[in-house]
Amino acid sequence: MRGTGEQSRHHYLTWAEFSAGYTLGRCLQYDGGEFGHWYTTSRDVHHMMVNHPASPWLHIPFRF
Repeated sequence: MRGTGEQSRHHYLTWAEFSAGYTLGRCLQYDGGEFGHWYTTSRDVHHMMVNHPASPWLHIPFRF
């Protein structure tokens, strides 16, 4: 059985792809399929992590 990290790297190529999947999952799980609070909070963090110059997502490879 694969670990969570290994499974994630099998399905996603980048931190941004992984985060987008996570964000949509939160929307489906907690907002009843609507784009409410759980989605907008996760979306804002996603945008910060993929755009901020000091973000570890821009400096640590998703795949080793």
